[in-house]
Amino acid sequence: YGLMNKRDYQVVLGAFASKIKGRRSFLGISQEELALKADIDRTFISKIERGIANPSLKTIYEIALVLDISLSDLFHD
Repeated sequence: YGLMNKRDYQVVLGAFASKIKGRRSFLGISQEELALKADIDRTFISKIERGIANPSLKTIYEIALVLDISLSDLFHD
C-alpha cells in the first residue's frame, strides 16, 4: 500500500460523508440530534457530511454508535 494521493483521499472522504448522511437520513435523525447524542458540534457534523472535515477515529466511533453501524460498514461500499 502506497501513500494515498489527494484525489483518492477526496474520493474516500466523499464516500464516507455520503455513508454518514445516508444512514442518518435512513434513521430519520437530524444533524442536531446526531450531534447531541455523539457529543459533537452540529456544524462539525455538517462539515463531515459535506466531506470537508476530517474527523478523528474517536469521533467516527461515536457517530457509528449513534447510527448503529459498524466502523467497517462506514468505509465499505
